[in-house]
Amino acid sequence: MNVFTVQAVNVLNVFTLQVVNVLNVFTLQVVNVLIVFYGTSGERFERFHGRSGERFERFHGRSGERFERFHGRSGERFDRFHGTNGERFDRFYGTSGERFERFHSTSGERFHGTSGERFERFMVEAVNVLNVFMMEAVNL
Repeated sequence: MNVFTVQAVNVLNVFTLQVVNVLNVFTLQVVNVLIVFYGTSGERFERFHGRSGERFERFHGRSGERFERFHGRSGERFDRFHGTNGERFDRFYGTSGERFERFHSTSGERFHGTSGERFERFMVEAVNVLNVFMMEAVNL
C-alpha cells in the first residue's frame, strides 16, 4: 500500500508539474506574442508620442536654436550692432595707412621732397653759389 501510495503521489506530482510547465510555457508564449506585436507599454507610448524631449524639441526646437532663431548668435548680435573688431578700430582710428600718413605725411616727401624737387633745389643752390662767387670775383 505504501508503495502504491508513493507511486500515485509521484505520478500526480509529475502530472501537476507537466501541467504547470505547459501553462507557464503557454503564458510566456502569449506574453511574447503580445510584446512582439504591441511592444512594451513604454515602447508603445514612445512609438505613438515620441519621447518627451523629442516632442518638445519637435514643436519648439532646442533652447539654443530658439534663442538663436529669434536673437541670432551672440557674436552675430554684437557684430550687427557694433561691427567687427577691425571695422570698429578703422572707424575710430582710420586704416593703418591713413593713420601713418596723418601723423607722418608720406615718409619720403616730408623729409626730402620728391627726387625731382631735391635735384632742382640742389641746382638752384649751386647756381646761387656760383653767382655769388662770380659777383665776388668781378668785384675784385
